Amino acid sequence: MLAPVVDEAGLFLEDVSISGSGKQLVVRVSVDAPEEQTGSVTLDQIADASRAVSQALDAVSSLRDAYTLEVSSPGTNRALTMPRHFRRSVGRLIKVVRTDKTDFVARLKSVSEDTLTFEDEGEVALTDIRKAKVEVELKRAEELKESDFVDIEEDDADGREN
Repeated sequence: MLAPVVDEAGLFLEDVSISGSGKQLVVRVSVDAPEEQTGSVTLDQIADASRAVSQALDAVSSLRDAYTLEVSSPGTNRALTMPRHFRRSVGRLIKVVRTDKTDFVARLKSVSEDTLTFEDEGEVALTDIRKAKVEVELKRAEELKESDFVDIEEDDADGREN
């Protein structure tokens, strides 16, 4: 029921879970950007999806009592478990633990239906992956150039220039 609503909001329905009962009912909806979209889900997209999901749930007679709706995106630390997760992560640094418990960190170059290709690691079958997640990369200070910095001048509360 919610997949078309989330799709109409321009997102992909990742997961739905319902916990609790009565007035303590919590509906958790996880949404992600479509495969073909690069970047992350924005707060505006989450807000739009939340309004659309709320309207759809309000129309369900068994949910007419109070419930708490939580709409979120999986975030960068989520486990990569499906081919679509890997396709959204092409170009990113991925930590992989293989089924034989060996691990590596490498940049994901491409994804086919059952194989991933990594820089320096070559091809790895999806069935050989026990766990995988994106490694968050922060730009190293020595890689920054002077032009990456912007001078900001403003007056503070007592009129002095900062």
